[in-house]
Amino acid sequence: MRKLIITGLMLATALPGVAQAQTAREVREDARDLRDARRDLQDARRYGDRDDRRDARRDVRDARRD
Repeated sequence: MRKLIITGLMLATALPGVAQAQTAREVREDARDLRDARRDLQDARRYGDRDDRRDARRDVRDARRD
């Protein structure tokens, strides 16, 4: 059991991309969400008030984190 855990930890550190891999579909959806949030921010800057701009900036920040 101990060997299995140690081997799993070694593999996780050696191949971090495999452990945290996203599907191509998830990457596309995240990119689309970020584009939409940026577009909403531009609209808020152009037509919105201060609260709209703040909310849109928060949405862009959250989309970028994802």
